Amino acid sequence: MLSYRERLSPSPWIALHCLLLCAACTLVFAPINFTVGIVIGIVCVLVLVTTVWFTGPIIEVHNGVLRAGRGTIALSEIGPAEPLTGQQAQRALRTELDVRAFLVIRGWVTSLVKVPITDARDTTPYWLVSTRHPVKLADAINQAASSSAAGGTET
Repeated sequence: MLSYRERLSPSPWIALHCLLLCAACTLVFAPINFTVGIVIGIVCVLVLVTTVWFTGPIIEVHNGVLRAGRGTIALSEIGPAEPLTGQQAQRALRTELDVRAFLVIRGWVTSLVKVPITDARDTTPYWLVSTRHPVKLADAINQAASSSAAGGTET
């Protein structure tokens, strides 16, 4: 049963900034050929927007596993997830950041979830994951982890 899924796609503001690339390409190539400049600008924008959109990592809690981008960890190997917003999120990414932490962050998403790793064999102390819904993601992780722990003791 899927309890949470989110794609960290860029905000519409990123697409707007990409349109500035179209204008820049047009200005560069306009002295040579204005039509070519417009075509190159449009192609650059389409490639950039498509690349940024489809390479956005997926955050998912499913079947006792947390997936964040390319990373995967069993919920039995993590501690309670903590939602971070505002100043807490900024401190987590700046002064309190451990260089060994696994990061799945995007600049256009300002809130985070911190997931401590309890597996003694894993040298990663915690995961920091960007999310637009930190409370929902933390709750989904914590509920799925507690239900998988309860399910594991019954078998």
